[in-house]
Amino acid sequence: LKIDPNHYLTNLLYGRLLFLERHPQQALPKLLLAAKLEPDFREPHRFLADYYEAMNQPQKAARERELAVKGKAGELP
Repeated sequence: LKIDPNHYLTNLLYGRLLFLERHPQQALPKLLLAAKLEPDFREPHRFLADYYEAMNQPQKAARERELAVKGKAGELP
């Protein structure tokens, strides 16, 4: 991230890792940036839906899940 702070895959996976490690507030900016960088990919929306669900924000979670369903498969290792 120091070399390229706008690298899609790095932000996506780092945000997911932070979320899974129970650091949701640190994860959110990374996941939002990934969704901004590749808005048509489903993965950032799926991960944001998980975040919003965990934060008890069901309307936002539902919106992100809709975007994930409509999205295309992105670049995941």
